[in-house]
Amino acid sequence: MKKISVDQKTHNYNSKNFDSRSGFIESEQRFYNRYSWCLNPYPKVSQVIDFIRTEAKELKNIEESWQINESIMTVFSLACAVSCSTDDFLNKKQYRQISLKSLHKWRIKWETAIASLLDSSLAETIDVISCRSAALELADLLSVDLPKKMLAQAVTSPRAFRSQDLTPYDVLTLSNKYCAENTNKNKPILIVGLRSAGSYFAPVLRADLARRGYHNISSVTLRPKKGASRNEKERIQKFANQDGSVIIIDEPIYVGLTLKICIKILDELGIQRESVSVLFPLHPCVTDLNKTEALSSLKGCHFITSSPDEYFKSGKLREEEVEKQLEEYFLARDCKKVTLFSDDNVLKFNETLSNLSENSWTEHLKRVYGVRLERQSGIIETQYVIAKSVGWGWQSYREFFAASCLKGFVPSILGLRNGILYSEWIKDSPSVKEIDRNKIVEIVSEYIAARVKGLSFEEDPSSFISELQVGISHVGMLLVRRNQSRTHLGRITNLLKKAAFRYRLLALKCPTASLIDGNMRIADWLKRENYIVKTDYAQHGLGKIEVNVTDPAYDLANSILAFELSEEEETDLLQRYMSISGDMDVIERITLYKVLTGLWSMQQSIGRIDDDKLSSRHREYSDDFIKAWTFTMIQLARYTASFVPKLVVKSSFNTLVVSDVDGVIDQHIIGIPSNTPSGIHALSLLHSHGYPVVLNTARSVYDVKEYCKAYGFMGGVAESGSYIWDAATDKEKILVSEEALTKIEKVKLALEKIPGVYINPYYLYSIKAFKYGDSITGTIAVPTELINSVLSQCEAEDLSVHLTSTDTAILSPGIDKGTGMIALLQLLDCSHCNTIAIGDTEPDLSMFRVASRSFAPSHTNVRSAAIQIGCQVVNKPFQSGLLEIVRHIIHSDGGRKPLGKKPSFKLKEHDKILLEIISDVEKSKPRRLLDAIFNKYLFVAFKDYFL
Repeated sequence: MKKISVDQKTHNYNSKNFDSRSGFIESEQRFYNRYSWCLNPYPKVSQVIDFIRTEAKELKNIEESWQINESIMTVFSLACAVSCSTDDFLNKKQYRQISLKSLHKWRIKWETAIASLLDSSLAETIDVISCRSAALELADLLSVDLPKKMLAQAVTSPRAFRSQDLTPYDVLTLSNKYCAENTNKNKPILIVGLRSAGSYFAPVLRADLARRGYHNISSVTLRPKKGASRNEKERIQKFANQDGSVIIIDEPIYVGLTLKICIKILDELGIQRESVSVLFPLHPCVTDLNKTEALSSLKGCHFITSSPDEYFKSGKLREEEVEKQLEEYFLARDCKKVTLFSDDNVLKFNETLSNLSENSWTEHLKRVYGVRLERQSGIIETQYVIAKSVGWGWQSYREFFAASCLKGFVPSILGLRNGILYSEWIKDSPSVKEIDRNKIVEIVSEYIAARVKGLSFEEDPSSFISELQVGISHVGMLLVRRNQSRTHLGRITNLLKKAAFRYRLLALKCPTASLIDGNMRIADWLKRENYIVKTDYAQHGLGKIEVNVTDPAYDLANSILAFELSEEEETDLLQRYMSISGDMDVIERITLYKVLTGLWSMQQSIGRIDDDKLSSRHREYSDDFIKAWTFTMIQLARYTASFVPKLVVKSSFNTLVVSDVDGVIDQHIIGIPSNTPSGIHALSLLHSHGYPVVLNTARSVYDVKEYCKAYGFMGGVAESGSYIWDAATDKEKILVSEEALTKIEKVKLALEKIPGVYINPYYLYSIKAFKYGDSITGTIAVPTELINSVLSQCEAEDLSVHLTSTDTAILSPGIDKGTGMIALLQLLDCSHCNTIAIGDTEPDLSMFRVASRSFAPSHTNVRSAAIQIGCQVVNKPFQSGLLEIVRHIIHSDGGRKPLGKKPSFKLKEHDKILLEIISDVEKSKPRRLLDAIFNKYLFVAFKDYFL
């Protein structure tokens, strides 16, 4: 597997070697074009078999050394994918071992054939003839009848080759270190590869040890979290009786849980820890093993690691290697001399990359270089180029197709070699926010449509990828994972629902399935003249820890969130996209993906906030979390409001309903406030019977305005009495004095300086402070002692403080929901109206005191105090209670019209999912369990797993 470099002397580089349409040189264009199937990182086993046969036949026609090496690596990695899938299948069907004896025998032959391919490619000089013969041998072995169920499942590809910058050559580095410490070549060796990476790493390690003269080597792969099969246990137990060495090999560890489970299995099977060596590369974001579970759980074992600086690709990013590669690219572009240089700009650009780095598990190696070019005409010019790792082997080839079809939307490409993409560095790019908003909408819509046209799948891979098969999960699973239960019955129900919900998601149809971007954040868009280009565009759609969506509606939704598009801009975006792509059904699918992109962004932000290494950017990530949380909440409000008829406002009215939001109109579902079918029914009844509604809430001004626009409410009180707004006239009034606002701003600044304390940026006239912790929303209140200390420090002790389970509110003195309600009635010129107040918490008592009548649902935490004021507490909680209250209001006011039927919910499949999620919360626990048990998708899950 020794890499053969391209012999520059054998190539006469000129402009004919360059394809201006794609940006790639001709040899790369011709070679990569053969791999259009690589867009899907998770092909079926049956498809992989076809790819191996094709590649084995084509290998004899390839002559350039780098292409031969790439082709061998393709056959090798595809063969390992089959090995991994076979082992997973045998493990899953372990209760049928007798009937699968033939598959076990075939698996042994397959392993031998892979070893033969590696034997031919590990020599100092590749034996091309032997490699071609070994590849054909692998293809011949695929002529047998393999189990249909196995052929239909998706293969796994390790993150090591997709997103962790590793290659098979990095296994050789570990092998070399092992051999330096273990010189007894006659001692038996058992290699234990941890799937999925172990299925790829173990064959390389075994072949290299054999090449170095080590004898009596055997291997087995495990997926520890799934447990060891009977056959796997037997092979390990058989080795335990020998006086040998065990080598565990895996990709970089993050926490070390998989290794912990693996060593426990080996302990139970009689393997002595002092005979175990654990080999793995260190990842740049986890170089200190003391921060993992590895050291404590693997006590007694020997560790052998390699550092990121020792990566094969780190070597390929050395200046001499990059210069040699860029020479090939630029000589084909009318240049006669190519030289790298370093200046202040290069240092500044690489510092920028370092500052933007999130040091994440999927972050790639990258570096900027200065290039001095001498043209054939003698003109000297300089350029800046970025080299970025984008995967290994065929897992990197999607970058070729993405860059080709997105030309004009992405930086200019020079080429792709050894899993490293070379492209222009856009220097001194100003903020994308400075560009015209209409231009942003135009470019983003065209970009997403271009992906649909050029990166579409013949068969939607999301229809056959499941967590049970390849260990990855659809972002849609967040809809059920965020519903936590503390009761035993609730946990059982949720477990059944999760099993069924995976298959519900897989059943969703998308007419334009394609390789989506999956990450439309502003930070990845750069301004170039009067245009914007995307800098990270092929890695986030599909993957073990990616969204795993193929519907472009997700990218549209993600763009609406990232660029904070208004409703008008959103409409323009969708119209432009539909006119270019022809995807006219996207409007029926996008609401679900708006919710999902919000939930995903929240999860990503929380993960970054939990990372101490990113502490300098925690406030940025907190703002991202709040933005995503608010976005998701507003999308759910618009969705539920679409079922509520708008009120036809009369010239005058006698009664006005004043309602709180949280706990009355909304309750927390999937960690986000949302209405429910009962709440929808209640608001529909109020509007159909002519009752205007205004809000009186602790929510922000933005929230109040968005809810009023969505539901057709007349206006509202925001921030617990700090602000009032008339929706009809757009009149507003701030009820907080200038003196109080000054104090509030001073307290905000003081709180923002305290590590771990965050401020909700949507609150303008009060403060919502919080910490991140265990609650339904993911946030908790700031301790009272700390708040009081800050108020004292800022000489603002007169500000009032209110704690909830999720945050701490700091308000102007003399401001509450009661004063806000009186001011709103004056603004609306409704002081003469009868007012009906609906609320459920202590701040609502001030509203009850000034209302003509007041009601509270049964879950109120101020029942006694409310009743003393004259508030009527009904029998049901939350939105069911609101519906009970509304029925009472209509009847008590002498309403003679029938209350009418429940709202009709005739929906397409994507919107049905959301309706089911918001409906489930109103069902009894036994009903939820029964619905989960008799869910048709649960039967599909049961059948797929067991039958």
